[in-house]
Amino acid sequence: MDADNTAAAQQKQREFMSLLPLTREIAGMASVEVGKYFNEGQMDARMHALLNAYKVARQLMMEVSK
Repeated sequence: MDADNTAAAQQKQREFMSLLPLTREIAGMASVEVGKYFNEGQMDARMHALLNAYKVARQLMMEVSK
């Protein structure tokens, strides 16, 4: 990876992390009690819920910033 790709990847990571609280709320993710584990299917379902909610959160932020 060159410096431009690395910088772009880091920027995307920062954007994702800054939107994570909103993304989590949109996805309806409740906090999980300590020691509770998910099976592979549950983790996959949560991942897809977060990915879809991230798209909505990102679009919302773009609309708000217009």
